[in-house]
Amino acid sequence: MKAHFTEAAGAQLKEALAYWREHRPEAPRLIQEELRHALKRIRSEKVVGKHFGRIDGMAVRKLLLKRSKRHVYFSVDRDEDEILIHAVWGAQRGSEPEFE
Repeated sequence: MKAHFTEAAGAQLKEALAYWREHRPEAPRLIQEELRHALKRIRSEKVVGKHFGRIDGMAVRKLLLKRSKRHVYFSVDRDEDEILIHAVWGAQRGSEPEFE
């Protein structure tokens, strides 16, 4: 199952990675490792994360990356064998991301 990022999610991830490398030198690759693990779970488990809502008719779930405290908002299309990442958002922000 191939994962795709929306333009916004890609930008959010890039920003998070840059921040993490600068401010968390003891674990500079933590976000990548957690995201890789999350994608493995999404691919292998039927239901992962909490239901969030719908975007463009697609069911969206959110999954917490516990150590980096980021939520990954995603949709799964098992018929197309695809995962769409809508957002990679700091869980501590206290708000939800705006979606395209």
